[in-house]
Parts: sequence; C-alpha cells; structure tokens
Amino acid sequence: MELKNALELVSEIILKIETKEDLCDLIKDLFTPDEIIDVWARIQILRYLKKWLTQREISEKLRISLTTVSRWSRLYTYEKKIIHKLL
Repeated sequence: MELKNALELVSEIILKIETKEDLCDLIKDLFTPDEIIDVWARIQILRYLKKWLTQREISEKLRISLTTVSRWSRLYTYEKKIIHKLL
C-alpha cells in the first residue's frame, strides 16, 4: 500500500471521531504502549523546543538520547509542519 492511500484511510477514520475518549480508545487499539510513548516523547520534544529549552535540557528532562532530540529539533527548526499550529 502506498503512503497516500494509507494516509487517506487513517484520516477518514480519525475524522469520524467525536470525542477525546473515543480518540484515546482508537489510539490504544492501533498502537502498542511503547509506540504511544514514542509519539508522546516526540510531541514533548517539540513543546520544549517551542519553550526554548536546549537540546541537552530536553534530553535530560525526558531521559532520551541527544540524537533523538537533535533529529526532532531539525524538523522543528527547518520544516514548518502542521504540528507547529497544534502545539
């Protein structure tokens, strides 16, 4: 399956969700606990970058590698994505 088709299907399902509780249930149905925590960590990294914390501070605060923080820092700094509006 190509990415475009996968995104369309996932988007269709998500757009049908009416409550935060239903969204949480869908997330738990689709992802493992580790995957959910990985997504949470990515969002936290971006939130901390928005608050101007250093990469090292973020790494220590979240107990994740500096390499991971750097990867997401590049996304935050150089690629303006929809996540910027949502943070």
